[in-house]
Amino acid sequence: MVKEPVDPLTLTWDHDKLQRFFTPLDAEVISSIPLTTRGQDDFWAWHYEKTGVFSIRSAYRMLVQKKENLIAWLEHTPSSSDIRANEEWTAIWQLKVPSKIKVFLWRLARHSIPTADVLHRRHIAPHAAFWSVESQTRGSTPFLSAIWPNVFGPY
Repeated sequence: MVKEPVDPLTLTWDHDKLQRFFTPLDAEVISSIPLTTRGQDDFWAWHYEKTGVFSIRSAYRMLVQKKENLIAWLEHTPSSSDIRANEEWTAIWQLKVPSKIKVFLWRLARHSIPTADVLHRRHIAPHAAFWSVESQTRGSTPFLSAIWPNVFGPY
């Protein structure tokens, strides 16, 4: 369980338990994850929905998408949503910028950077920031409007 390597008195990582349960590299990465001081219980979240709430609609969309991807994979053709996204990603990966910028843009688009709006949607932060990554889009991949013109030029 996630809370086992956490010291209940100090609400910090118990480094002895981390070293005992994980490899040294994993223990180092885990110990770099900040812990919340709020006593919020864990909850089930449906990762196919941005809000984390399961719905029949999102389950149906997930199944249809998986079926389309499987058929496309079996026929060795990209699915319709992949074609548009591939064009955008190809443009990003071919940029003459440091790799860490490309990875940052990819993580930003995949919502793996713990921005305030991502943390809020995951019920980790109490309120969202004044802007949202979702509110600024170009094509099918979300980006911050401030980044897009600087990287790719005006819309």
